[in-house]
Amino acid sequence: MKRTLALSTILLTTILLGMVPLYGQYDWSWQNPLPQGNQLNSVHVFDANTVIAVGDAGTVIKTTNGGATWTPQTSGTSEDLNSVYFVDDNTGWAVGDAPFWENAHIIKTTDGGTSWNAQTSGTINDLESVYFTDAST
Repeated sequence: MKRTLALSTILLTTILLGMVPLYGQYDWSWQNPLPQGNQLNSVHVFDANTVIAVGDAGTVIKTTNGGATWTPQTSGTSEDLNSVYFVDDNTGWAVGDAPFWENAHIIKTTDGGTSWNAQTSGTINDLESVYFTDAST
């Protein structure tokens, strides 16, 4: 009985130690869909090649080759972004959710979506859509 117990213990230890490399890997990378997997909620189409999309978890991605490749942009927020709108090729806004501890998110870009700056919304309600008739209205 002791011999069977000892062999079982050795076998179990060997199996568990053999699994360590399988679960000890920390170099995971996103594979599909690239470049990210968050839900996208809104797009702004500049032309046949250039598009910006925004979505959950502060996602902002941009393509300049008709969607063949997409580049993640840094939005500065991890809250969901619900809508994006540009008044010209450089100036645009994206709006999103309001977590219970702060105001709804508004971010603005003046360089075509490469960088974004937080704006003050003044509301604790989620913002679902944004649209401008011109650069100041």
